[in-house]
Amino acid sequence: ACALRGSGTQPLCFGSGANYRLGTGTTVTAEAAVVATELPAASVLRLDARHTMVLDASGTVVGVGANDTLELGALTPTSDAITAVTASFPPPVRDFDTHSEWTGAILADGRLATCGTVNEVLGPTPTPAMCALGPTACSFGPEDIAVPSGLVLAGIAMGAGAGVVWAEDGSLWGWGSAVTPPAQALVPMEVGAR
Repeated sequence: ACALRGSGTQPLCFGSGANYRLGTGTTVTAEAAVVATELPAASVLRLDARHTMVLDASGTVVGVGANDTLELGALTPTSDAITAVTASFPPPVRDFDTHSEWTGAILADGRLATCGTVNEVLGPTPTPAMCALGPTACSFGPEDIAVPSGLVLAGIAMGAGAGVVWAEDGSLWGWGSAVTPPAQALVPMEVGAR
């Protein structure tokens, strides 16, 4: 678990250090809160069971922990990022969220982009030849997700099999296998009334 003491502070983390997700450069379990020295001071903190990510003052997304499926947004897959890696989302990022094996971001120009394991939530499907090379060859980072023209995105939440964004007009849009109907929506569809 990690938390910020306020905007512009380094995360404090405790618990299992597996995958280097505590940001201390080790896999040692921390029974008391420790400063995540491998991560910069941040205004936003998001974490998952395998990694920890922050949005720094420049609007850059940075993370530590598992990156074998490009979930940290770094274009070179690694089994674990011991030191902080910078996500390939072009800064400044307005907001982001992460879940399991993928991360999504709202970019400064209003675009929506995702990084991580290729599945129905990431958009275009890779060719069989790409996937034959292994799971890391079936990963994207970052991949644009089309949003309706004129829609101004305000926030994002990533979950298992689906992503959700909310717009400034109060509408809610979802995409992925958990969005019904149709199953496996490749572009956001409105799922909540204004």
